[in-house]
Amino acid sequence: MKNIRAINYTFLVFVLFFWLGSLANEESYVYALLFTAIFGLVQIILSIIMLFKYPGKLLTIYAVTTFLYLLALMIVGIDNYYIFIPPPVLALLLTYFIYKERQKEKALLEI
Repeated sequence: MKNIRAINYTFLVFVLFFWLGSLANEESYVYALLFTAIFGLVQIILSIIMLFKYPGKLLTIYAVTTFLYLLALMIVGIDNYYIFIPPPVLALLLTYFIYKERQKEKALLEI
């Protein structure tokens, strides 16, 4: 769980760094979009790993929500600007779930 958390936070920091950098330099905008897409793929991979290693209600909610988002993306297409709202929410949701699982793991180690 420690490694999953570290990977997630590392990619999250990179995405935030490039988005903040794109405010000052418009060329960084492309890198911000690229790292956002990579971060989304990494989060999907991490969630699949966590779903098998640490099955639970929270991860099932995340998996269903992500599936519904991707399904809606295929149906509606990427022409609609509303597609940019769910990814940050999904990223924060998985980050929260990773945090909660890590807290459970720490509590079990202390007993």
